[in-house]
Amino acid sequence: MVSVVERLEKCLRGWEDFWFIAKVLNSVISENEVQMPLLNESAIGLAPIFRRKLLNIHQESFNLQDFLPTDGCWLGYGHPVPTFPSYLYPWCQHSRRVYAITRELQEILNATSLEGVNWQDIQFPFPAYAISLEQPIVRCDGRCYDFIVVHSYELKEGDRSAMVIRLALFSNRSEDYQPLTVKRRNEILAMVTNREWRRLSKLCNELLEKVRLVSFTDIAFNGKATMGVIETAQKVYDEFPTGDKEKSVPMWDAMIRIVVGMCLYLKTLPPESPHQSDWRPASRTGLPDPRAISHEAKVCTISSCYQLTREERIMLGIEGTTEQRAVYELSCHFRQGHWRRAPGHGSFPDAPKTVHVRPCIVRKDRLREGQLPGGSEAQL
Repeated sequence: MVSVVERLEKCLRGWEDFWFIAKVLNSVISENEVQMPLLNESAIGLAPIFRRKLLNIHQESFNLQDFLPTDGCWLGYGHPVPTFPSYLYPWCQHSRRVYAITRELQEILNATSLEGVNWQDIQFPFPAYAISLEQPIVRCDGRCYDFIVVHSYELKEGDRSAMVIRLALFSNRSEDYQPLTVKRRNEILAMVTNREWRRLSKLCNELLEKVRLVSFTDIAFNGKATMGVIETAQKVYDEFPTGDKEKSVPMWDAMIRIVVGMCLYLKTLPPESPHQSDWRPASRTGLPDPRAISHEAKVCTISSCYQLTREERIMLGIEGTTEQRAVYELSCHFRQGHWRRAPGHGSFPDAPKTVHVRPCIVRKDRLREGQLPGGSEAQL
């Protein structure tokens, strides 16, 4: 079963529309000299190839800054959509994984205290991944958020290093956004050709307001590994403007409990899994991975880990001949970080799992140019 990650796809479509509108506005500004055009915004020209660049992030260099607004960008000031690639890019690079949390588990995590938990106690399953909530987080003004993108990395400054956790919380308002169709874009370009500047200026401002439907709110936590999660969050909350603090802190507090609590919850799961099988060495044919994403429209597409493909059923021995299982090759995929027992203690079930295995890409050699590993959804 293949599905589109609606929140990410809608935001990506909104981001593409934003820079298309910016390009049209540039024509209006250049013609009427009412303001400085956005000549330094490389995203205006490169936005159409962003999806194609994402497909090649594991084969060629990728400059994320080419797709982000510069510091002097005045268009859409305070609008988060132009910065969306800073979240989509690491998600595509590191996991393409979505964890779907049930309402029951969400309630348990919300009711669990994080007192005494330090950042060093947290091992993120991937440097970047997403969480889908069955029960939306409701802000005091009634706005609902049901999707989180998590991105963690280490920031080094000289001899010092700190952990940075960036979180983006997506609203379900994106369901109301209707992206620009090819026909509508052609109509707007025809207006540019006909030099309908006044009409274009009004239309572009209206379209920019509609793009705000797919906006998201984000926050970053910086702290040392030995710092407490609650203390780090409180430092960030203290910097909120007084008016925003009352309506935003409860929302972010609930989200932090889910993100951090999920990481701790994953460490408590038993090692047995219905999707875990004995490792079997297999010959490598060097054939391309048929499950890899190779179409630009499928950048935000994933598959459910509970709907086994024929290849997976053959690997697990559910179907297929012995010869088929012998030549089966693993698809290229992201492997989740996990804990294992120390070397020499693997056969002792009571031995503590103290060795951390980092997230990685398995069978990257099966990717061809312009392909991404297939993503997946895990139900918790």
